[in-house]
Amino acid sequence: MNIKLKLLSVATLTALATPFIAQAGSGPVVYGKLHVTVDHVDYDAAAMGDYWQTESRGSRLGIKGSEDLGNGLSAIYKMEFGVDVTDGTGEALSARNQYVGLSSKTWGTFLLGRHNTPSKVMTNKDVFDDTVADWNEVGFTAAGSAGAIAEDNRATDAIMYTSPTFNNFTFAAMVTPGETADDDEINGRYTSVAGKYVNGPLYVGLAYEETEFQGDDSANPTRDDQEKWRIFASYKFGDFMIGGMYQDIEGDGNLEDVDADVWRVNGSYFFGNNELKIAYQEGEVDDDRAASSAFDSPEYDTFTIGLDHTLSKRTELYALYTQTDTNGDAQNPVSLGAGSDDWDAISLGIVHKF
Repeated sequence: MNIKLKLLSVATLTALATPFIAQAGSGPVVYGKLHVTVDHVDYDAAAMGDYWQTESRGSRLGIKGSEDLGNGLSAIYKMEFGVDVTDGTGEALSARNQYVGLSSKTWGTFLLGRHNTPSKVMTNKDVFDDTVADWNEVGFTAAGSAGAIAEDNRATDAIMYTSPTFNNFTFAAMVTPGETADDDEINGRYTSVAGKYVNGPLYVGLAYEETEFQGDDSANPTRDDQEKWRIFASYKFGDFMIGGMYQDIEGDGNLEDVDADVWRVNGSYFFGNNELKIAYQEGEVDDDRAASSAFDSPEYDTFTIGLDHTLSKRTELYALYTQTDTNGDAQNPVSLGAGSDDWDAISLGIVHKF
């Protein structure tokens, strides 16, 4: 039997058994989210045109749990899989956060496996997360350059520590070994550190992330060391929320003269069972390398407005409109595949959690 079908069968059987296991006071928790949209996408470029699509966005199925080891210490685990419920030609299951570790309210949490980097955990507070207007999706990559996107990552082979919260501060750090000899030119490794301060309506997150590639892959101009700084802050007052993010990526070696910047402001307003959301984002890549003159300083700006309607604690509907304007240089919008020029999209979605 195909290994993916086996994994899905295990998850299904666990889901059926969970109510009975839970009665005994132990065992795994099965959870998931189904997020499906119908989108109309329109490019200004005649070669791309306009089209309709149905997309599964961040749909997932997971098993998680813990064991009390005594003295305030617990063993923790999670196995979460991405599920594509609309496209039968792709991967049936894909790896998301999957780890095992130890957790203590006094000493913090230590885990090994696959996990979102601290930068993503503590500075990703996008009101359009997992939609066609996700701040990771509306940006672009320019050939031979770092991408002008929010650049959230999920690292494999991760060794991660998260501190307890002291005086409203929390700190996290992650390293990932390259797992290859020093002269390897392909595999890279992450170093990611981040901290957050949460005090009532105020949230502030700051992160630093470094990607290291062993050796010099001169044949690949996009592969070399990169450093990323990001800051995010938000404030809630009554039914309103406003937030902003700024990120800078600087390259080294083959990318020494490449600098990518992106900033974004978010806002939301709750009324009844509805949430009105708005976002504006700009990004630019400064590429001063002579070989990349064709892609010198591509830039874009994006505006998005949307409305969420909550049907229950687990189900919601939403509609959004997003528009991206570029300066005409070659770009590849992440969410919609390779293309160029301006584009906009209307997206209608349903989200159900269990």
